[in-house]
Amino acid sequence: MEFERGWVMRQIDLMIRFLAGALGLRTRMNREQPAVQAYSTDSLYTRVFALTDEGRLGEAEDLLFAEYADSAEDRTAVIAFYERLNAMSDEQLIEADFPRKEIADGLRTWMQKYGLADEDTLYV
Repeated sequence: MEFERGWVMRQIDLMIRFLAGALGLRTRMNREQPAVQAYSTDSLYTRVFALTDEGRLGEAEDLLFAEYADSAEDRTAVIAFYERLNAMSDEQLIEADFPRKEIADGLRTWMQKYGLADEDTLYV
């Protein structure tokens, strides 16, 4: 079970890195995480992470999809959101009713949005 969890987390991490590279961003592994204070209180980034901090992961992801405007800040929010989710324990994700597979599904949707994957690509 632990091996499978580690494999899925690594696959998600690769998806995050791929999407970040395609969007011209760096992942947390090679950049400092942007400070939430750097964004206005009503920015999408700030609102997504407020919901995330409250454990409302599904609502945070829905907000990201609904209000995404393809700005540098919003692209950063997408990458940072999925990085944060993938770093959570399985217990945290289950408690928030957001299984790890949802992370991969969300990333796949973003990749499709940017023409980087089709429906048959990147099954985790």
